[in-house]
This record gives sequence, structure tokens and C-alpha cells, in this order.
Amino acid sequence: MNLVDTLREVIRDFYTKYITNVPLTNTLTIATMVLFWLVLGFIVIKITKLIVLRSSKLQDKGTKESLTMARLINSLIRVLFIFWIVIMVLQELGIEILPVLAGAGVLAFAIGFGAQELIKDVISGFFLILEKTFRIGDVVEIGGNKGYIEDIGLRRIKLRTFTNEIITINNGDIKKVINFSLEPGVAIIDFNIDFRKDIEIFESEEFTNFVKAFAEKHPDVTNEGSAIIVVSLLGGHVTLRVTFDTDIRRNIVVERDFMKELLKFARDHSIDLEVPYVVEHDNLKTLWFM
Repeated sequence: MNLVDTLREVIRDFYTKYITNVPLTNTLTIATMVLFWLVLGFIVIKITKLIVLRSSKLQDKGTKESLTMARLINSLIRVLFIFWIVIMVLQELGIEILPVLAGAGVLAFAIGFGAQELIKDVISGFFLILEKTFRIGDVVEIGGNKGYIEDIGLRRIKLRTFTNEIITINNGDIKKVINFSLEPGVAIIDFNIDFRKDIEIFESEEFTNFVKAFAEKHPDVTNEGSAIIVVSLLGGHVTLRVTFDTDIRRNIVVERDFMKELLKFARDHSIDLEVPYVVEHDNLKTLWFM
């Protein structure tokens, strides 16, 4: 006799001491066992939720990713335990399990066939969270949409664009992800001068010191900057480039700040930088430099 049968006999003996009606005793025993399984299920689910969520907060400082993973684990445990409780309750009521499971299997197949997209989204969301494809706050590009990851769920994610729109994407529709936040960034600054101008000023010690000084005072730059290089001689102008290694997701900030300082340097040294402008003629737009 297993533990469950022993518990059932103890409850039946208890009722037998006070009730002589056997059918009523059996009914009360069944009702008590059903109540026992329901209460046990409720307690276990609550304890599991408390343990999983608390451990997640302690280990990962309560990040949204860890909380999402904790909710996933809690949901899986709850579904499995509820399924087991239902089986035990059906046994107490004297219902054959195998025919019920067979019928449930047919029903589950019908429901699953109609909910393929939902199932695909949930499974994809599970692997996105498990493999840590991206995190809250990462800058990513998904399906041509670029922005910050606002929220990660089991069925969908929310992407906040740089113009502050919120795009909701189903996890099952995510095929390719470009994550710009996994590695340090590189700031690339290109600027143009007339090909007839001498580039000696940009190879001078003064310009090199200017680049180093910018790198030293900017909090997001992690190296002293590159030497000037020529990247293009097309269109009647020379395209020059300076690069900096930056902290994660700070390359755009560094590019903007350096361009501002570069304009000041050019004006202080009477250097003419070419500025692109558009000339429209007969509905045709041409890019020129001056």
C-alpha cells in the first residue's frame, strides 16, 4: 500500500468512527481526497512561484530577462503539476484515465492545429530567452527595424525605434537579428576636402595631437584614435577618415561630438571642408560638394 492509499484509509477510518452509512463515508472520503489534492496543488504552485521568482531576483538582480525566464519556468512547472493533480482527482472520482487521455489527445491536436502561430511564438520566445540573443536595452535590427529592445516576452518582443515608436514583433517572425550591443563600437568619421587641397595639415603633429586630445577627454572613447587615412578620391574630392574605439552603443555619440570639434579645428586653421548640398534640375537631384 502506497502513501496515497494509506492516507485514504486513514480518512475513511476517521469517518467510519462517526458515520455508519457506508456510501456516505465513501463519498466524504472521496470529497476529502479531492480537496486534499486541490489544496496541495495550490500550495505547491504558490511555493514554486515564490522560490523561482525570488531566486531569479537574487541571482540576476531582478533584470527583466531573468524575471521573464522565471515566469517561463514557473508556468511550465504549474502546467505539469496541474496536469498531475487533475489525474489524481480523476482517479479519486473513479474515472478511467486512459480513455480521458485519448480524448484529450484528439482535442489537444485540434486545438494545437488551430494555434500553430501561438505555439511557434512561445517556443521561439523560449529559445530567445534561453540563448540570450539580446537583452533589454540592446540596440538591434530585426526585419529592417532598428531600435532598442523595450521588452522581451514569451510570445512577442517590443522594439523602441530611435524616433520613439514602439514596434511589436512576434517571436516566431524573428528570423535574423543584428545585435549592435554585444561588442564595443567603432566611431567612423568621414569628411571631404577638395582634391586640389594639400592634406599635409591632417598628417601634421598638430592634427594628431588634436585627435589624441579629443580621445583623452571624451568619456566614451577607449583608444587614442587612428591616424588620418584616405578612403576615396571620387567626385572631385578627397574623403578622409578618422576612427575611434568606443564603449558599447556609444559610437554615434562620439561621431557627432568629433564632427563638432572638427568644424572648430577647421575654422581655427582656415581649412575648407566640403559640405554636400543638393541641386535639383528638371526633377533630377544631384549631390554636389562645395
